[in-house]
Amino acid sequence: MLARFTHNWTLKLTALVLSLVVWSHVRGQVNPWETMTFKARLKATAPRGFLLLNPQSLPKTVVVTLRGPRLSLRALKGPAPANPLATPEDAPLLLSSQLHAILDFSNPRKGVQNVPVKAIADIEDIEVVGSKPAEVSVSLDAAETRTLKIVPQIPVSNELEIEKVNLSAREARISGPSKILDRVQSLRVILNRSDLKSGVSRLERAPIEAVDAGGEAILGVPIEPAFVNIEIRAREKQSEKSVRVNAKIVGKPDGDFEVGAIEVEPSRIRIRGPRSALDEVKSLSVEINISNAEENISRRARVDLPSKVQAVSSSRVRVRVEINAREGSTPSPQVEAAPNNDLPATPPGELPAPANAPDN
Repeated sequence: MLARFTHNWTLKLTALVLSLVVWSHVRGQVNPWETMTFKARLKATAPRGFLLLNPQSLPKTVVVTLRGPRLSLRALKGPAPANPLATPEDAPLLLSSQLHAILDFSNPRKGVQNVPVKAIADIEDIEVVGSKPAEVSVSLDAAETRTLKIVPQIPVSNELEIEKVNLSAREARISGPSKILDRVQSLRVILNRSDLKSGVSRLERAPIEAVDAGGEAILGVPIEPAFVNIEIRAREKQSEKSVRVNAKIVGKPDGDFEVGAIEVEPSRIRIRGPRSALDEVKSLSVEINISNAEENISRRARVDLPSKVQAVSSSRVRVRVEINAREGSTPSPQVEAAPNNDLPATPPGELPAPANAPDN
């Protein structure tokens, strides 16, 4: 088998070489290599650890010269015939998956510098000849990251006061050039007055913004996370007042007794609560049970407080109730002498005579 392939091998090799030469010649005549210009999108991305300060001044697209087979280039050009008088700016824009350009940061540094533009073609048999512009001027700054607390800014009405605020995140990270981050004094979340009500108010995805020393928002500062969820517990604004405490007697003493003087100490207490609730409180009462009582009562009891109202110090007072015996209900016992029929009646004002005294 091997002898069959090696027989006249010089003639076979010569035939192969001649066929390749003829194929290349014919291919060059039918589909020669040419150059054409196209537009590619420029992806301006700063290198790791740096920030691009002038992205607005960079071109969005660049003109790229490609070299390849005529038919392949014409297929990229589209069905319209090529215009020999067209300028490079009129070149067709290719898809980013076919042709794109990037900034070639081989040695980045802080400050202004010229960076080469590198065009990349992902098309078979197509090579990049060059691009225009070949380089662009960029300004870089070192990227920094800082962590700051999030301060909710809550406009409170005259009728409400804040009890508790819960944030889904207490801190956030900001990143950017140092000269911009140095201006940031705090991070805040602004709520509208309409978002706040008595009880529990919840706000989803409230935006966080960077603020300078004067309270002005600084735009364009990347914040992570950019949003926060807030839960606010508010109540009606509290006030205080002093009110009288009255004793409320429940039950009756024993039938031979009656209620006398009633004393409450202290007679007034300070209470705290919403204004609307306090306006309705004219006085308070404390309940004391005297059922079947036969003696004075001195007892500490809790004052009845309305809903949403609480005592400033203590809600307990001492109540003293006098329990007196009814007049004539318990007469004092008296001892009566036994009658003596043998003795004469003694006139008023005279002493009785002795039993053995002689008759006159």
